[in-house]
Amino acid sequence: MIWDSNMDNGLIESLVESIKTWKKSGRAWWDESVWEPTKNVIFNKSQKVVRKSHMMSRLRTLQNGLKGSNELLNKSGFG
Repeated sequence: MIWDSNMDNGLIESLVESIKTWKKSGRAWWDESVWEPTKNVIFNKSQKVVRKSHMMSRLRTLQNGLKGSNELLNKSGFG
């Protein structure tokens, strides 16, 4: 996984907490009791980040379309 500034803080916190749990219990990452809950939390948080990214991208697209429509309307003399 590549760490970058766009990574959700909650995802980072979840990873840190899961590592702490892993170290305390002395279990390996492949132990289902540690891996499955961690995997689920990471998946859910990553899906939220992806949905937010898609919504922001769609918003920018709509804003650009509106800006273009407004410019065309103003140039046409009907605005």
